[in-house]
Amino acid sequence: MTLERVIQEAEKLRPNTMYDDWDYLDAVNRIEAEVAEHMRRHGVWTPQLEGPDKLVPVDPDWTAYTDDMDRAEVTMLLPDAYSDIYILYLTAMMDFGNAEYDRYNNEMGNAQSRLREWKAEYRREHTPLPRSGRREHLV
Repeated sequence: MTLERVIQEAEKLRPNTMYDDWDYLDAVNRIEAEVAEHMRRHGVWTPQLEGPDKLVPVDPDWTAYTDDMDRAEVTMLLPDAYSDIYILYLTAMMDFGNAEYDRYNNEMGNAQSRLREWKAEYRREHTPLPRSGRREHLV
């Protein structure tokens, strides 16, 4: 899913004129930072066919989104099956800004629940980095 689509979907659910692009980007950057950090901590060791290092860590290529980026070209880190996390998080932050705390709690609870599901699936499907951080344990 693209950044543009995430924002469009959230705006469909919570049409508003109170929030600007910076508000959307700030919220999306928060959740993307958490996803990227989880990917780093529970990274994947990718086998290399040649070279002295037989296994190297994969690090997600992510930097905070800015206004000058083409949103239609920015692909989110989470797979499409979990793209609702972004929308739930954005709508929750809009509810919080509108002082609709019951809706905020509901949306944020759903977003956090889905994020835990993704984290569990990610850990199941990926080889974790060794605790020591040294590669020689795996070679």
